[in-house]
Amino acid sequence: MHEKEQSELKKFDTELKNMKLKSEEELSKINAELENSPTEKPADILPAGGEIENEDGNLNWLEMVRRIEADISE
Repeated sequence: MHEKEQSELKKFDTELKNMKLKSEEELSKINAELENSPTEKPADILPAGGEIENEDGNLNWLEMVRRIEADISE
């Protein structure tokens, strides 16, 4: 390989590595923002199957709503 071609390949390789690093940094920032997002996702509010985990164990979500309504009315 000629010196010029090797130089161009090294330059291209360096550019690719820099692009990869930049992409990884941006992805890390996005993931951090999503983890720190105050918005609750539907799956966080009501998991599949209507079960919700609390200090009493697994309760049916309808029972949980009834308990919350009872607490509010007291």
